[in-house]
Amino acid sequence: MNFARLAGAATGATLCLLPFSALALTPQEAWDRWKEQAEATGMSIAVGAEDASGDGLTVSNVAFSQDLDGATLAGTIAELRFADAGGGTVTVSVSEQIPMTLNGVDEDGVAYDAAMTLRAPGFTYTVTDGPSDGTDASYDVPEMTLVLDSISEDGEPLDFTLTASLTEISGTYVASGDDLPEVESATSAAQLSFDISGSDPDEGTFDFTMTMADIASASTAVGMSMFNMMDDPETLIESGMSAQTQGSAGTIEMNVSVQDSPETFDLQVTMGGGEGSASVGADRIEYDVAYNDLAFTASGSEIPFPQVTGMLGQSQTQISIPTGSTDEVEPLAFLMALRDLSLGEEIWSMFDPSGALPRDPATLVIDLAGQARVLTNLFSTDFEESDEMPAEFEQVDINELRLSVAGAELTGEGS
Repeated sequence: MNFARLAGAATGATLCLLPFSALALTPQEAWDRWKEQAEATGMSIAVGAEDASGDGLTVSNVAFSQDLDGATLAGTIAELRFADAGGGTVTVSVSEQIPMTLNGVDEDGVAYDAAMTLRAPGFTYTVTDGPSDGTDASYDVPEMTLVLDSISEDGEPLDFTLTASLTEISGTYVASGDDLPEVESATSAAQLSFDISGSDPDEGTFDFTMTMADIASASTAVGMSMFNMMDDPETLIESGMSAQTQGSAGTIEMNVSVQDSPETFDLQVTMGGGEGSASVGADRIEYDVAYNDLAFTASGSEIPFPQVTGMLGQSQTQISIPTGSTDEVEPLAFLMALRDLSLGEEIWSMFDPSGALPRDPATLVIDLAGQARVLTNLFSTDFEESDEMPAEFEQVDINELRLSVAGAELTGEGS
């Protein structure tokens, strides 16, 4: 099964369960609205008890379950506390630990059962009345950690551990509108980390660690949520749904170690950071992502050197295409760039031991633009199931074609 998908699905669904949604001005109204919005995403909720006293409301033993693409996430929040802070402000606090289970069948037909715990001590959430009868909210979490307690496949326990954490999380959330709600949000975190390890008598052991520093993101969405986007994206796009997001990250470090006696493999990767933006709407899809200053070191029993090293100055991908079918031709754009790629001397020595060729960094840039008539909506089932070309191209322009390696350079342009 895909363990990274397991962690992502569990964390994403739980974040949706937490009250990052439109709340009203009193604790009871806040709780009622939260239940309505959670159930609107397909989540089932059962409540043990509600206790209204003074200026607050305490909700106990909140059991929830959510279907997630063939799996079921379920859990219980021991206590939710809604407090009237005055001035039309409601504060919300949540139990520090939320036990959860994730059950399903993977792509190979193997049934899996996982138990995990989400910890978020010190979680604070404050909401006030926002513009246009909406919501203006902020939240802070010193640390949020997801720990895999146990996992089994077809009833057999697996030796597998997973810990994912975010530190110094803060964010803002502004929601407005009823028929086509608009949400603006911004989030930052000091660090994201993953620590995964496992072993199998037949396949050996593996360890994976990753850290990502200085994470920041901002987005605006109209008429969508995490779950309704997955249900029927074509209908949502046609009804006016749109979204724009941008984000960045600082230094990234990753380590992979596989010990499958007698074979071994080790990989260390560092990256200076990255940034990107994406948008989707009724007219176009735009995507622009770049990663900077990547370096790697690999070694293992199947590598004929003590180690292999390399560096890449930048990897960039840009895409701009129409979303749906068009009667008239529409502009298209595509850019792929690998800039300043250099490999260690251990690779060069294989085919140029005398050092006759320059060791200059290599660069590949493919920058295309064109005009095409799109024949089907990219989010429709027709597009997913069809073997036909999704567009009729009328023109393709080569803005830049460049390949430089070992002192030689190939360039081109044209239509």
